Amino acid sequence: MPLALARHDALARASVESNRGAVVKMVGDGLHAAFDEPLDALNATLAMQEALIDASATNGVALQVRCGLHTGAVERRSSCR
Repeated sequence: MPLALARHDALARASVESNRGAVVKMVGDGLHAAFDEPLDALNATLAMQEALIDASATNGVALQVRCGLHTGAVERRSSCR
């Protein structure tokens, strides 16, 4: 399972970053990311789900994927980024 979670983290991070997002926090198998554009967030969510649905991508362990997508105004603070 540790290898599957490491692949999960790498695939999730790549999905966010390839869609112009920034990973804000990762805890356990959870990820919080921020995007300037809602469409980028949606595309990252879809890319993440497509990447993780393939058990061969996560060291042969089938992972259940659930994503939440929240929209609203983002205010960047100097301590972030």
